[in-house]
Amino acid sequence: VFKTKEAILIAGGKDISENEYLNNCSIFPIKTIFCSPLIVDEESLGVIYVDSPEVRNIKKLDIAYSFEILAEHAAIAINNANIHQQLEREKRKAENAEKLKDDFLTLISHEIRNPLNFMMTHAQLLKSVINGNIDEEYLESFDIINRGGKRLLRSIELALNTSEINYITIFSS
Repeated sequence: VFKTKEAILIAGGKDISENEYLNNCSIFPIKTIFCSPLIVDEESLGVIYVDSPEVRNIKKLDIAYSFEILAEHAAIAINNANIHQQLEREKRKAENAEKLKDDFLTLISHEIRNPLNFMMTHAQLLKSVINGNIDEEYLESFDIINRGGKRLLRSIELALNTSEINYITIFSS
């Protein structure tokens, strides 16, 4: 049934023991069995079946249609559950990746900000100490260091703020 993707109905113990797919069932007291494949997008997910220890007079057309509908709905439910599990796994992966990115940005921003602030503070200190004892063109170098440092600090803050906005947008929806 799984391979052929076709439902079968066998009523009577003799037929079950002679069926190539069901011959192992002869050790059980099964006289009637109805199997239907669980199919989604033409892919077999499994088999659903009903059996009985008694011989039943079942009109195949009466029950087969209902049973096949049940199998179809069961297959869709199984497929949806599989998709849901996959989405949950992917969501956890995305959350872990987001956390790693945030941790990385926090670490990098700390490692860049501290030396940058140190350089800017010392450049200002040096400028104030040697203010009258150096050519004007060299004093401008201290202002260039200060402006460049402020620009880098703004870039770091912008990257962190953008990361935080993205995190809030992704995980609040």
